[in-house]
Amino acid sequence: MDKAKYNEYMRLYYHRNKEKAKALMKQYYTTHVQEYVSRAKKWREGNKEKYLQCKKKWYNNNKEKHGLWRKENWERLKPIYCFYAQKRRTLAGNLSMLKIKKVYDKNIKKYGVLTCELCKKESVITNSSIDHKKPISKGGTHHLNNLQIAHRICNAKKTNSYPYKFI
Repeated sequence: MDKAKYNEYMRLYYHRNKEKAKALMKQYYTTHVQEYVSRAKKWREGNKEKYLQCKKKWYNNNKEKHGLWRKENWERLKPIYCFYAQKRRTLAGNLSMLKIKKVYDKNIKKYGVLTCELCKKESVITNSSIDHKKPISKGGTHHLNNLQIAHRICNAKKTNSYPYKFI
């Protein structure tokens, strides 16, 4: 039997016997986890572009499922997120109180009153926050030229995008 006929036969078999096939695949996976993981890792390393395309396509088709999974597994994911957040902050350097004061002073000198750089509306100190023009997650730093004042809500909506993408 040639490979094409065999593949067609297996595809039809799978569709006729989905539950049985799924049970067999699950049993195989549980008994061969290490082999499966190493094979999948090797494939991902050899096909990075295709892997990223598949991953992006799956995410776009399953956003609700992904969000639900993250909520259900948050306790497991939290240390990972904290680790990478700490790593980004360390790479960006320290943000001193003197630098924060300079950012606020620069904003007041520019506009006359404390103003959100994103929506250009007047702000109060209790409702404002320091925002990075180039996000730390995308290689930004705590350099004075990369910092600006933003409403907390505007800053949250902007997330880790650039200001021109926010507007």
